[in-house]
Formats: sequence, C-alpha cells, structure tokens
Amino acid sequence: MFRRALIVAAAVVVLAAGEAPIGSALLETWRELPGATVKQLTDAAAWPAQPDEQILIDRLELPENQPPEFATRIRCRLHAPADGAYTLLIASDEQSELWLAADGDPAHAVKVAEVPEWSLARDFTMHPGQRSSAVALTAARPAYLEVRHKDGGGDNHLCVGWVRPDGVTEAPIPGSRLSPVAAAPPAPARATASVPTVPGEHAIEFLIEVRAERFTLPVTLLLPPQAATAPVPLLVYLAPDQAGGPDVATLVLESAKARGWAVFAPRCPEGRRWTQRSLIAAVAAALDQVAQAIPFDPGRLYASGHGSGGTLLWHLVLALPPRVFAALAPINGHEVREAALVQHLAGTPILISTGWKDGFATECANRMKNALKDLAPPPRVDYLALGVEAPAAVYARAEFWQWLGQWSQTPVSAPPAKSPPAKLPVQLAVAALSAVALIIALVWLWRLGVRRPVA
Repeated sequence: MFRRALIVAAAVVVLAAGEAPIGSALLETWRELPGATVKQLTDAAAWPAQPDEQILIDRLELPENQPPEFATRIRCRLHAPADGAYTLLIASDEQSELWLAADGDPAHAVKVAEVPEWSLARDFTMHPGQRSSAVALTAARPAYLEVRHKDGGGDNHLCVGWVRPDGVTEAPIPGSRLSPVAAAPPAPARATASVPTVPGEHAIEFLIEVRAERFTLPVTLLLPPQAATAPVPLLVYLAPDQAGGPDVATLVLESAKARGWAVFAPRCPEGRRWTQRSLIAAVAAALDQVAQAIPFDPGRLYASGHGSGGTLLWHLVLALPPRVFAALAPINGHEVREAALVQHLAGTPILISTGWKDGFATECANRMKNALKDLAPPPRVDYLALGVEAPAAVYARAEFWQWLGQWSQTPVSAPPAKSPPAKLPVQLAVAALSAVALIIALVWLWRLGVRRPVA
C-alpha cells in the first residue's frame, strides 16, 4: 500500500549504493562548520558519516557559489588512461589535502599533496606540497582518490589535476577519468504535526528529527471542497529553496483548487538548501504523514517543481519507492546524475519544461532527457521561448494541467481469495451414491429380462 510504503522508504539513500559508471565523483559537504583547517573538519562530530549534502560532480573541481564556512570531501575511483608515472596537483582556498591509494583500497590511502593555507584558483605553484611525487598508476586497476577541503569564508575554490605520463596536464581531471564510490545512506527523518483534513488552505509546521538535529519544515496544504466527499488528486509542488521572483506558488494553488486537486507544498527553511540530505528525508517524511491523513487518490499522485525545487523532485523520487508518482513535471530544474533514477522511473510519464533563454536550465534539461532516454515512455521536453519566467508561464497553461491529469495508476492490491468449493453434507452424498447404485441395478435387471429366451 502506498501510504505504508512511504514510511518504510524514508531512509532510502539519495545516491544509490554500489559502484557507479565512469563519469563523476562523489562530493560530500558539511555546512556551517567554523574554521579554515582540514583538522577542524576531521575533528567534527559529523565526520565522516554525516555530511549535509551528497551530490555527483562531473570533474574534480568544486562547484561555484558555495556559502561560507563549509567543508567538503571528494571521493572517487581514478581511472588512469595508460600505465605510467602521474603527478597529482591540488589548488584550493583555504586548506586542502589530497589522499591516494594506487591499489584502489581506501584503507591504504596516504596523503600525497596539500595546500597548507590557500592558493589562487587553479594555481598549483604557490606551495611545494601542491604537487605530489611521481605515482605509478595502471589502466587495469583504478586508484582510490580522496580530497579533504575546508573553507573559512570569502572566496572559495578547489581543483585537482594531474600530469600524465605523456606530459599532458589535465586540470581539473575530467569526469571521463572518474567513477564515484558508494554514498552512505542518510538517516531517516521523523515528521510530527497535526494534519488538517477539512477543505481549505492550511499552514502546517512539521517538527523534523534527524539523528540529533531538530528543525521545522513549513508546509502549505490545500484541500479543495471536493475532498469532503471523495478522494482527490494530490500534487506535490516543490518551489525553489531561495525566495524571489514571481509568486508562482499562489498561481499553482489557485490552478489546483479550480480543478479540485489537493496540493502538498513544502517550503525550504531559511538559510538551507534542498540538496541537504536531512531536508530531502524531511520532505519524504512529511509527505508520508499527509498521505496517511487526507482523502486523496493514491493512483493520481503527481509531482512538479521548478529551479532548485525541480532538482529536489529527482531526489524525492529516489527517496520514495519506485512508481509512487503517476506523472512528473519538472521545470527549469538542474541535472541529477544518478543511475538509480531509471529504475525508479520505469513506466512513469515525464514532462520536462525549460525556457531555452536560460541556457543552463536548457543544458540540464537536455542532459536529463539523454540520461532517461531508455525509459518507456521516454521523457518529453518542451522548449519555451522564455527564461527564468518559464515556470509561471507553464503553470498558467491549461494544457499543462491536462497533461498531468490524464495519467493515473491503479494501486497494486492482492487478488481476492478464492472461496473453497462447498462441501456436500454427508447424508446428501450417501443418498446420491445410493441413487446411482439403484439405477445401475435396474438397468442390469432390465437387460437380463430382454435377453431371456422365449419358452
């Protein structure tokens, strides 16, 4: 049953366990961690098993626009293109360490390079320790690589490169040389709140508990008048984690109410991001509580989001059982590089909308389309002559709601038990046998009379 499945799935990993194909590395981030030294990361209570975020990156370089006072760890398998001696390079702001195990065993990793204070971006010459000694690597056996980095505020960057045996420098090392190690599963979240069941627009504050962390997750729950008499479709609407731009949420709520749909709309707590694992688990747990309380049609559960909310949509899919949603519709979302999505989305109709004037969003949409091209049905991508205003335009279109509403799925239920055949009373059975025996005897006597010779 869908509602019970959500409870069980609250602890499912955001990044699937197991070795992943070549193309990316695992980036783990710890937020709001004071200090500027790697030791302050490794001495933290949350090290190494409780990062705030886990994402995949397509090269050994830190993504831009990181908030201050954070720490990161990158882990991956390093695939050498040829046998020979390689020199590893690292640059960062502030401190960082580069660890390597040429035999691929993380237990054998040793520190081969470091930035003791800080360096300029992609500058590997400021400190002697930024370049490793020559390390023998083989193409047949991937090495294990780990980077530990601490930012203290202000500018931040991190880049890892190498000098190959042929003298060519690659900085950063591209995704074609990398494959991520397995991500650790996040802790399950517990969501507590009183969920209204009467029609109306309700503001709910869920108390979230994840390990020792406690915070509130605000949720807007819309129940249309139709919910008073029958189960209704439920839309999970995921707004961006940063406020600003058009008031798309009001448009979504009004459009859904006009069609008799319920809406579950979580809002990201101030100062946090949807990519934080505790928040992904929190949204899944809060949705579970709502699903248990309100009268909705589990065969008509939909999800849509835009911006970072569109990215959260993909992570939420991974945090729930496969085939929970009848259809998905992300808008201007970012790319999520995760092979497990294909398994979770098999048979799920997907409409990806993007404003082609927003080049980054369009690039992410094309990558998601390519990553999910083997799905049946394959995802559909709508390109609009718009930019950041694309979400408001999409939600205002009746065709968008018609596309979502045409899909439904029947919840799996056990077939009815077959009734055992009725048993005849013993007396009736005996009487039937006696009647059959009497008929046989009469037929036998009649045949004897027919065959008797005439005197």
